[in-house]
Amino acid sequence: MVITSQQMLCIIFSSLSVHDLDWAFGDRGWYPRDIDADVVDEPKKSRKIYNKILSNILKSLKVNEDARQQELASKILMACPELGAGYWHAVALTLEPRLSSKWIANIAFFGLVISQPVPVSSFLIPGNNIYQPDPPPLSTILESILPSVSTKVHFSKGLQSMSHLVQHCTALALARCLTKLSCVFRTFQDVESALEEDETESSSACIHNAYELVDWLRFVDPKLQPQDIDLFENLHPASSLMWEGGDLKTASRQLLQALSFDWMFTQSSEADMVNQQCREIMLECLFLRSPTRVQIEHAVCIIAHDICSIMERESLVCDLLLLLSAIMQRALGELSKEDGARLKEFVLLRAPSIHGPSMSGDLSDTIQEALLDVSLRPSSEGDRTMVSSICTYWTESFKASIQSGSLQTGRSIQLWLSYTDPDNLLNIVDHACDANNIALTPSVLEVLGFAFNTLRGSFTCASSRIPISQLLGLYRVLPDSEVLEEMIAIAVTSHLPPCHDGRHPQAKTLNFYLLPRYLPASGSSQLGVLPSDFISGLFQKAIWTESTSRIVSGLVYGQSGVAKEFVAWFNSGTWTTIPFEHVLPAVHAVLDSLGGDAINLFHDTVTIALFDHATRKQQLANLLQKNMQRLAVDQFALESVCIASRLQSFSPLADLVTELSERGLQWVVRHFSGPEGEDEEDQLILTQLTKISKQGFKAKTYIVEPLLTTTLQNRLADTVALDIGIALLQCSPFKPVVVNRALDLIIRFIAALFRLHPTNTCQPSHVMSLVRIYGGTISASDRNLLNIFRLFEAERLTPISSILVKWSPSPGISISSQLDAVQNMDPIRMLRTCHVFPIWRRMSDEQEDEKVGLDEQVCDPLFVALLVAKMFTHHPPTSSLELVQMFRSNIFSLLIRCLSTKDEKIRAASFGLLARVWGSVEHALYIFNLLKNLIKPSSDGPPLRLPSFTSLILSHALRGVFYPSNFIYPCTARFLLQRPELDVTDVPMLYGMLYGSSDDWKKERGWTVRFLFDGMMSTEDWKVLKRRHTWDLLSSLVQSSVRDQALRRAVLEVLANLTSNVQAATSLVLKSSLLSWIEMQVQLPHINEDTLAWLKILETF
Repeated sequence: MVITSQQMLCIIFSSLSVHDLDWAFGDRGWYPRDIDADVVDEPKKSRKIYNKILSNILKSLKVNEDARQQELASKILMACPELGAGYWHAVALTLEPRLSSKWIANIAFFGLVISQPVPVSSFLIPGNNIYQPDPPPLSTILESILPSVSTKVHFSKGLQSMSHLVQHCTALALARCLTKLSCVFRTFQDVESALEEDETESSSACIHNAYELVDWLRFVDPKLQPQDIDLFENLHPASSLMWEGGDLKTASRQLLQALSFDWMFTQSSEADMVNQQCREIMLECLFLRSPTRVQIEHAVCIIAHDICSIMERESLVCDLLLLLSAIMQRALGELSKEDGARLKEFVLLRAPSIHGPSMSGDLSDTIQEALLDVSLRPSSEGDRTMVSSICTYWTESFKASIQSGSLQTGRSIQLWLSYTDPDNLLNIVDHACDANNIALTPSVLEVLGFAFNTLRGSFTCASSRIPISQLLGLYRVLPDSEVLEEMIAIAVTSHLPPCHDGRHPQAKTLNFYLLPRYLPASGSSQLGVLPSDFISGLFQKAIWTESTSRIVSGLVYGQSGVAKEFVAWFNSGTWTTIPFEHVLPAVHAVLDSLGGDAINLFHDTVTIALFDHATRKQQLANLLQKNMQRLAVDQFALESVCIASRLQSFSPLADLVTELSERGLQWVVRHFSGPEGEDEEDQLILTQLTKISKQGFKAKTYIVEPLLTTTLQNRLADTVALDIGIALLQCSPFKPVVVNRALDLIIRFIAALFRLHPTNTCQPSHVMSLVRIYGGTISASDRNLLNIFRLFEAERLTPISSILVKWSPSPGISISSQLDAVQNMDPIRMLRTCHVFPIWRRMSDEQEDEKVGLDEQVCDPLFVALLVAKMFTHHPPTSSLELVQMFRSNIFSLLIRCLSTKDEKIRAASFGLLARVWGSVEHALYIFNLLKNLIKPSSDGPPLRLPSFTSLILSHALRGVFYPSNFIYPCTARFLLQRPELDVTDVPMLYGMLYGSSDDWKKERGWTVRFLFDGMMSTEDWKVLKRRHTWDLLSSLVQSSVRDQALRRAVLEVLANLTSNVQAATSLVLKSSLLSWIEMQVQLPHINEDTLAWLKILETF
């Protein structure tokens, strides 16, 4: 008969539940094996267990590879629990967390073994149903709950793993361990109940178990729960096991709710009390459940009792007071105002261990200081009233010490003076004034100084009227007391009438308590003569305070001779160590009291030295600036310019001079904007400003520019205004745009003067000076100058060419003839003129709008045509090189663009000039032939206007001939050579450049969009664009190139140009759905980048 492996395993499984077989012997479970007398010499290792055969089989089973072997191992460990303690070290399963099937099998088997039931039967005495009196060894219990095979390390690493599966498996194993721990506790509690052990019988056992439990807690590092608190009820406070073993420093909020402050305070040791963290935990435990005032008083009583018993140990008392201070601070924040006051009264007045020593001097200074910090605040009126009896005791003690000349408790007196009412403080000062100076020992003076400081920081009252003679006597022994000096200052100034120094009364720094007995008698308004030694002592001080300055200023007003003494002291220069703000009030008092020419009494060198410091200079500047900002410009104009004129020679105050002068300039702008005429004060202001401007100062441009504009518009005939303006031009850094704007105004004025009396004004000497500033541009100033030149020709019947023969396009270039002028014209400026061609320019003398054509980088096509005509008449080119150089200046490209102007005379003149060079240059002959075929003479003679797109493409082509390196030259040449003639109703190179496929397709497309922008100049040009549906092409191109911001901005500029034409805007809105297209575009995310372009479009609609 053959037995299979499955049947064999079934036999083994069934036999494991029945002990006393050959391979399974009964043992004592978690208890160690009994040692027989006859086997005493047997080696210790062989006497540990009975079931060695099963132990060897257990070690050889592969529990992580075969489920049946895993089940067998589990059955063996359940049947023989004594094998579990040494199993984990023997098999050395891999429990280090990793994401593998083998580790998952190991950790699952670990949890399965740990979760096996507690072997309760082994707790019984063999052959009896009575529990054994002693528990199993702690090591065996721990190995059966939480094996020591790096379990804590593996669990920590597994719970922090990145894999969720590893975390889950680890958590399950840890949960099984904690469940097993709970089962063991419940079983032990059942055994304890069955044994019926009382407290007396088991006290030693409980203490022993508590120590073992603390060791176990340190080993497994669990978190205590509220139900575990009873475990520490037998711990002695001296052992410190509760704080160290229970690890209450990291206790949870739920655990603290199960504790009480009394129990934690009793269990704390001296080391725990020193630890701030322990004190904070006790504080948190007390206030966790919002205690009542009675409960807080109970806690205070416990602490006060400890303080009373250890008074000689100062450091520990301070720690207890720190805990008491924290409790009081927390309680005062949570209790009501009434309960808080009662609590403070209980602590300070009703607690014998605190109140008694505070009035006997038995407490050390350190402990008293900590005690006062517990609950009192000097600023609280209620606190001062509460401790008034204690404060009175100490003030009376201080008075007695003054009489006796000995002071033993000076520090204690200082501590309680902070809470003393002002009556007692002033009584102390009065008592010290009446005492003999010999009785004022250093310790007494120290306390007296503290009393003065308390008066400064704690109380606000009217004024002090202590007789000044007594204050001066006390000042001799306390010369460094700032508060005493301030009291003297109040006594000195109180006899002066209000506003004696020209200022409104201000709140003083120190206001003393007003006592009735210190009020002056009726009619007693004279200060009297103060001792000379006191006054001379003030001038000998190296450092002045604000009170010193007030005393000196008051004496200058109230006592004769002090002002002259101050002047002598000031001229000596010994005041340089005194703060600037303290000297100035005294200087002001001297100047105010002496009047007249008192300023002459001070030496110039010391006066300048008064401000010759960076800090003082800044202070003076800030002071003047602060006062000027509060006044209108016309309220401080004369004073500003006078001060600036006086200080202009003093270089350290150059910034202040500039600021004051600019304030005067602001007044001048307002004055010149009004009606003419000045009174004496106005003339004085203008005279001072003229003087300041001629000496030079760097005025800001935004201040001077409005002055120049106002002068040119309203005061151009005023010599004083012109003098100020000319001086400011020499010392102020103006930008070119500001200069040009001023120049435009001047030229407009000059042009108006020329037209007023042309017979007298059109003189060669006048015109010659204007030729130097003429730039040949389309700006308003240059057009006014050209009109003046033409007026000169009409009035004098003399060609202007005789004067313009030396005209140069650049001021630094010397010109000998018109040919040199043409050859030196800026080609870039000429090209820009072709792009933004002024189609509105006319040859007639009619006045044009001065607001258009203000671009100084665009040439005047009328002047260019006249200059070329004069050149051909007087100095024509004589060689091919000179002719090529003329073409490279782009002048003839501009003349081609002139064929698109609206003025017939300019078109006729330009066509005649182009005819002069028709066959001069062979390279440009093809372009001129195309141009000749496009010119259609009108019925009355002058040629018709060419569309802008035609003249623009021909000007680009002509430039490309002489600049072949430009990328557009091959494109224009290819386009023109492919056609025998140009179609003036078509947009040149539209499709080829807009949808090009060359390597420079992006550059070509951008050039084309710019070409469309430059060519759209009239309704005729719009008709050309409309015929080829150009806008539809551009709008679709923008839709398909959303990320091309450069293309988008260029198309929007074209749209702005189109919408400026009424016919084009109407057609786009009605036929091209422009408004719908705009609505779609403004909803795109990058609309903020095109804000300026959309504003231009809205402006032109």
